[in-house]
Amino acid sequence: APLRNLFIPGFLNCWLAKHALENMFNDLHRAMQRSQSALS
Repeated sequence: APLRNLFIPGFLNCWLAKHALENMFNDLHRAMQRSQSALS
């Protein structure tokens, strides 16, 4: 099962990367909202 040993870490890496990107976008969105409310 060498293929399976490659597939599972790859799947986990994709899931973690997606999760990290979503968190980053959420933080960016919050920061933009904060700066907009400070400007207005």
